[in-house]
Amino acid sequence: MDVTREKADVFGQIAALRVSSEGYPKISISNSLPSISQSTNSLNFLVDLAKALIGFESLKETLVDVLTHNLDDIEVEIKKALKIALKELVSCGIDPSLPDSFVNDGIDLELRKIDLLDMFKVNPISDAGKLLYNDVNTGSNSTDFNTFLFEVIQDNGGTSSWGNQTLGGSILDVKFNQEATNVLSPNNVVNLKPNPTYPSNKLTDFNNDYIDSIKLLNTNKLINSIIESIFGTISLKVSKTKRTIESEIKIQEIIDRIINADEDVVLDNSFFQFSNEEISNIEFKSEMRRKGINIVTTCDNVESTISFDSLAKIDSDLNSFNNQISTPELIEEKTTIVRNSLDLLGNESASNVTDDNKFNIQLNFIESMLKTIMNAIVGVIVSPKLISILALNHNIVYGTTFDDVEDFMKKNKVLITTVLSSVREAVISIILERVLREVKTLVSENIIKTQIERVKGKKAQLASLVGSSTDVLRSISGLI
Repeated sequence: MDVTREKADVFGQIAALRVSSEGYPKISISNSLPSISQSTNSLNFLVDLAKALIGFESLKETLVDVLTHNLDDIEVEIKKALKIALKELVSCGIDPSLPDSFVNDGIDLELRKIDLLDMFKVNPISDAGKLLYNDVNTGSNSTDFNTFLFEVIQDNGGTSSWGNQTLGGSILDVKFNQEATNVLSPNNVVNLKPNPTYPSNKLTDFNNDYIDSIKLLNTNKLINSIIESIFGTISLKVSKTKRTIESEIKIQEIIDRIINADEDVVLDNSFFQFSNEEISNIEFKSEMRRKGINIVTTCDNVESTISFDSLAKIDSDLNSFNNQISTPELIEEKTTIVRNSLDLLGNESASNVTDDNKFNIQLNFIESMLKTIMNAIVGVIVSPKLISILALNHNIVYGTTFDDVEDFMKKNKVLITTVLSSVREAVISIILERVLREVKTLVSENIIKTQIERVKGKKAQLASLVGSSTDVLRSISGLI
């Protein structure tokens, strides 16, 4: 199947409708668009199509909808996928009951193997930490498991319980040991153990309750994650290491490969390996992110940036909504803040270009956010709050965890593919609804115009048959 030809045909038909209904194309579309290729990334193609059809403001409103109205539904779908994946893992040849060794002694997980992207090197109460963690001022009583786990690490040797903060009942006891408990054990391990009051002895129940106890998505942290992926604003602030940034970019590259793969393609090891050329490209992207720079193309390549202060202000403005019960009034207030924030960030991203290029850069900014949102949403899976439960189950089933980012992605490829599918379906449905609405309008306008032309033609024909004057015929041809 020639995907490129089919995509170009779609844009060609849209352009023809615009010519017919408006007399000229609204936007010039050519095969130079990156999404008009053999790639099967439906999100990128749909974003380009939406840009051609609905324009900047409506495209921005689509992003606003995803960030304000749809995250709860997307989170429900992600949690469903997580529960299904863990259930399938647990049922793969082991007793579904909680193992005695887990109940009695707990399971040790090396900190470096559940904090693959060095999150815990940033203190939650620091300026940068507030953009990465939630509920940062309540210590081990935090409703954010990442913040909770950071506090457990600081309380070296002390045990804290998780679950009561969000579910009203303890699920898990967590302890950090900086020094090995015996000569055969590694240093810096997190010990996870079912709380003695936890009522079930089934591993599936335990997994499901844990998944229900954590919050995955909220608007401000998702915006932070998207901006970080595009500009490296947080990387610049905390001086992230080259290794950490390269690991983040590798995750994005792997996710893009999975998105672009045909549905019937088996995800073999090649999806998680990188050629020398690809590694060189990742190193370049890493260097740009370390500097907090995104390169945009106008007549020349221009450096585009988003300041940390701007991002921190938006995070602060939206943070109060995370602990409130949603009402129509609050949602509308939140929507207005998000909309205004996107305008401010878009303007800032275009601050280094000439006035005649500003609109294109602002449009590119919204496009980039929409195209990056799936990566940002799936990126929560590589957060300690989820790696911990996945590593725990892998340890119970296989006796091992994850060596690095590539190993984590490889061992959880079914889970990641399932989550990607549910997220893609949710995001695409929102964009597609707006696209179809505009196509429907174009088709309707085209039909109406065609019918008017037919009526005008018939009237002119009848008038000529009865010998009407030239002035009358001209008048008829000008009818609307």
